[in-house]
Amino acid sequence: MLVKALVFAPSAWPGIEPTTLALTAATCPWTVDVTPVTAKVTAGHGGHRRSHLDTCWHHAVMHGGVRVVPVAPAGRTWGRWRVMRLALVLLWLLAAAISWWTAPRKQTYEQARSDVAAGRVTAYQWGDSWATGSPRPWFGVSGLRASGTLGPLFAWRTPDGRVHWTDTDYFDEVTTTGAVDPASYSGPGAEGIAQDLRARGLEHRAGEVHPMGVAVAGIGLALAAVFLGVIVAGPAPVLGTRWFWFWLVYTAPYGLGMLFWLSRDRPWSRPVAPAAVAGDRERRDRGILGLCLGIFAMILTSLLLLMLHEVLGDRWAPMPDA
Repeated sequence: MLVKALVFAPSAWPGIEPTTLALTAATCPWTVDVTPVTAKVTAGHGGHRRSHLDTCWHHAVMHGGVRVVPVAPAGRTWGRWRVMRLALVLLWLLAAAISWWTAPRKQTYEQARSDVAAGRVTAYQWGDSWATGSPRPWFGVSGLRASGTLGPLFAWRTPDGRVHWTDTDYFDEVTTTGAVDPASYSGPGAEGIAQDLRARGLEHRAGEVHPMGVAVAGIGLALAAVFLGVIVAGPAPVLGTRWFWFWLVYTAPYGLGMLFWLSRDRPWSRPVAPAAVAGDRERRDRGILGLCLGIFAMILTSLLLLMLHEVLGDRWAPMPDA
């Protein structure tokens, strides 16, 4: 059923009180719910052709100042989207929580050797630097990059699912026994941990220390795909153009742009502000603004995380590549 919405200028019907007026009582089954600010055309009963509504629409327009406001489709579409929007937010929270829990946290060299000796290493990885320059998905974490010898960075995962790392170039004391080939490691610190791994029978646990990385990346891709599908095939955005939301959502880090889109534009929901009067210049945020806001959000988020890392430390704001 086609439904049109009207917003009448208060000057059109001065002194009017909230009531219900029939536009054309004899020929039109549609009525107008009138308040001093808004008026909405609703169906009196079904089975009438669109021409009836057009007649009523024309009749309403002839009475003065009209604004057209997009209205949510009835019932099911709005209900389904409300559930989907909640599901998207919950998925975002899940991915963010997993990413925070499994983010690499720096530990001392002694703690690394203690966990190895106690068998609290479910997986480990060697590297010489963090891959800070590579592009990351919304919830991606820095990965270790290795070239040449093993070390000096050593990352390991404990049974609680958390990931830790240490720089084996910094240690208090280590004794090498020749149990491993020194030429394969970056220094005596790395050699000492390798000896402990062999002595504890954990050498075979070398591998990926982020087992949830694929799942978290999959959630990020699913969120991005849903957003892209809605922005391309869904109703036109109310408060910004499609290009505005595209650039903002895909440029802002950690999916923050998508949260902003869900809270501000809300596809298939009722409008938060009336559209412009016919003839007025359309005021919607443009693509260049979305790109600039996304870049600004990226810079601001990086600075904020760096500040939190300095104040709270790795426990609450882990940044292995800081």
